[in-house]
Amino acid sequence: MKNIYEPSYYRVLCLEPDATQEKIKSSYKGLLKIYHPDKNPNDENFAKEKTQEIREAFDALSNMPTKTKYDSDLKKYLEEMVERKIKIAEAERI
Repeated sequence: MKNIYEPSYYRVLCLEPDATQEKIKSSYKGLLKIYHPDKNPNDENFAKEKTQEIREAFDALSNMPTKTKYDSDLKKYLEEMVERKIKIAEAERI
């Protein structure tokens, strides 16, 4: 199963979590221009994968109810990752 938090949709779109809808849309359009398969004929598979990743991130972040849920789930995920790393560090000290 794909982990939608690594990299986060914000990282995919080169944005901070407090990005406005205008910035989300602008970044989406700009990145699609860069990674469009027609602009990358030598690596079309990479370009297709990248544009799919960009579209997925945009779809999630451009819809406010979806973005709100994603933000909440991302926060929980990051908190869990920090807790795991703390437990690992503590176990290594013993």
